[in-house]
Amino acid sequence: MPTLTVSAAVADRSLVTLATVKAELGITDTTNDTLLTRWIKELSDNVCEVCAVAADQLGRRTFLTEAVTVAYRSSEVPDSLDPSPLILPWRIPFSVSTVTVDGVSLTVADDVEVQPMAGLLYRLDSNGERTRWERGRVVITGSGGWAQGDMPAALSSAVTDAVRYRWFAHTRGDPLLRSIDVDGVDEVTFMDAGKVQLVNGLPAEVASRLAPYSNTVIA
Repeated sequence: MPTLTVSAAVADRSLVTLATVKAELGITDTTNDTLLTRWIKELSDNVCEVCAVAADQLGRRTFLTEAVTVAYRSSEVPDSLDPSPLILPWRIPFSVSTVTVDGVSLTVADDVEVQPMAGLLYRLDSNGERTRWERGRVVITGSGGWAQGDMPAALSSAVTDAVRYRWFAHTRGDPLLRSIDVDGVDEVTFMDAGKVQLVNGLPAEVASRLAPYSNTVIA
């Protein structure tokens, strides 16, 4: 596997703002801001884990934009006669700034082609056609991820909905509501919060919606 290095990690890996979550939950006071902020950070990390976002040198994962350096040993470069791409660490969308092979710089506009949402980097020949990579030490600089304001709704809403599950489990509200019987006498029952199926800390229903942004198969 290539190494992924981040020199300046984002200060806050939250994929959605506290204000957005509070608006979704209908919370107007600040009493639970500290709790909600912690949940947002934890569940943002859970989303990245479920999606198998590549960890940096300190084990941090994020879908937020960070400048990255990716280095391949010669043995990690595809040894194929076919135009196989380099498989980039899962930090989508991936933007390439520079590429060197054994210290020799390639011209990004002419010599390589990146598929930003697939995390693939192809070598191009002089005619602009995809060709095989030559074995050598390959070092790539670039960036991966989105600005928080540009975060895809599937990712930000996954965090919001996961917070919602926790919040209503905490306050015994809607998402855990199983049934209401109003035949004469009201009867309200709730699903057991301990029986909500979790995938890496996320409700399974939430995790299942992350497949388009995942580098793994989510059951």
